[in-house]
Amino acid sequence: MSAPQPSPALSLLADWLAAVGEALAHALAGGVARPDPDLPDDLDTLAQRGLDLGLAGGAGRLEAAAQALRARLMAPRGPVPNGLVDALQRALAWHRLATRQLALARARAATRRGAAAASPPPRPRFSGDAWPVGIELDGEAAVIHARDADGAPVLVRDRLTLDADAPFDRPALSRLCQARLDLRATLAGLLRFDGHPIAARTAHGLALAPAFDRVPERLSLAPGVDVPRPGAVPLAGALTPEGLTWTGPAGPVLLADSPALALNAVKLALRGHLAFDRALWAPRGPAQVLLAAQTAHDGWMYPAWDPGAVRLSPAHLAGALADRPGDPAARYRLAAELAALGGPDPGAPPRGDAGGRLAPDRGPLRHRRPPPGGGGRGGGRPGPAARPHDVALRQAALGRPDTPPDGPAAWQAVALALADPQPHARALAGLVQAWASPPTAPGPYRVAARTLLLAWQAHQDAAIDDGDVPGTLTEVRDWFQAWATALQEGGLADPAAWLALGEAHAALTDGPFGLPGEPGRLLPFTAALVALQAGDAAQAAAGLALIRRAGLADWLVG
Repeated sequence: MSAPQPSPALSLLADWLAAVGEALAHALAGGVARPDPDLPDDLDTLAQRGLDLGLAGGAGRLEAAAQALRARLMAPRGPVPNGLVDALQRALAWHRLATRQLALARARAATRRGAAAASPPPRPRFSGDAWPVGIELDGEAAVIHARDADGAPVLVRDRLTLDADAPFDRPALSRLCQARLDLRATLAGLLRFDGHPIAARTAHGLALAPAFDRVPERLSLAPGVDVPRPGAVPLAGALTPEGLTWTGPAGPVLLADSPALALNAVKLALRGHLAFDRALWAPRGPAQVLLAAQTAHDGWMYPAWDPGAVRLSPAHLAGALADRPGDPAARYRLAAELAALGGPDPGAPPRGDAGGRLAPDRGPLRHRRPPPGGGGRGGGRPGPAARPHDVALRQAALGRPDTPPDGPAAWQAVALALADPQPHARALAGLVQAWASPPTAPGPYRVAARTLLLAWQAHQDAAIDDGDVPGTLTEVRDWFQAWATALQEGGLADPAAWLALGEAHAALTDGPFGLPGEPGRLLPFTAALVALQAGDAAQAAAGLALIRRAGLADWLVG
């Protein structure tokens, strides 16, 4: 008996979806800045065919995309408007779901043999409101923990295209909602479902997943309404040499760690009280996943996923750093960095000759000053205290370039030379040649120094090649990311080494040697917090400067 032929309806739908996918790919691949003039008409034609097939949802998204493209064609100058990108992304999200649904329908049809099989039973559906009480993230996979009107648990599964370092900072593209959404606002509101198919029934409640033909309505709550979170209890933490420990009303709680949770815990410790007034968690294997937490200062938040969930007021920050030891010059730099972040002076700036000449701590590459622990003055050429490091640099480049030193002196020598590279051009060229091949097991200072050095060399090459940043810089960034991650996971305790890595990272992202795009922002923030937690006044000032230059002040002060 021959296998049944695909139904004409499925074939028509497949042809239509293939044409839609080709049009959207053409628009997104290269037609957004300068759209093809025929694209709007093509999308309108496809939208009409979608209406003929009974697919009003997809047709509406294609019509919106066509209108946005026409508006762009009428005003081609200037940046691409957000509305155009949003319209195309909504159409793309719908297309992905429709394509998946078609594949499932074809798979069901292909398994039938002989006489027409009985229609499958209708899928159970959910209609009603779901109140988000917390969230867990794993890459693009998201699970929103919610409660229905009767208080029963509902798990809303989604796929989000978001910033892995800061998922709450920018709108995320949601497959569930087939639109861009503000994740924080969505979690603080209400999801209203109408006939949404139930993906599964689990021990933890109903599980809803993105659907081809249903989109939940997102509603905001009236001001002052606090969503009830059953099971939320106080949770206290402690920073120990072994890591973070947590204790609830019933005893120790094993929480799954995350970079964002570690950062927020350090900020709570700097605030003087490492605890949440209420916290809600859910079991995941042997550990618990922190879904949401609350403090009187921050309200409800998601500290396991949002690096900026906990903020320090300027008074908290100044108070936490007031006892940092250091010489008058370091105290002056700390006071200047606190003022730049909006914080009060933790102590009177030193009077006299040194305080009148020193400038705020601003980083070794962008503003020509020595790195943390360097001996330069005022951000100009290295002063007498820097000369031994310059000697070390020349020895490494000209004496035995095959065995360059590893340690703070090598890092400081390279950073000082790059702050004013012209008189050190020969020594720097020697180091570029010596460090062209990646070392097999470098320490943190070598990783930071080699990254700065090769990034500088890549931009020297770019100056010759009409400003095109060579691919070498991408290779340097990938190498740096791999080693920095390995060093972090291996347990790096030296605050100065953390700052060296953070400075190198900042140079790759926002300095004159910067690479377009962000390879991640958690490393410089972690480096700065290590310096704030364990360092003296000089390290604290360098940490604050690193946070400010990397554009991460809003993760700290608020």
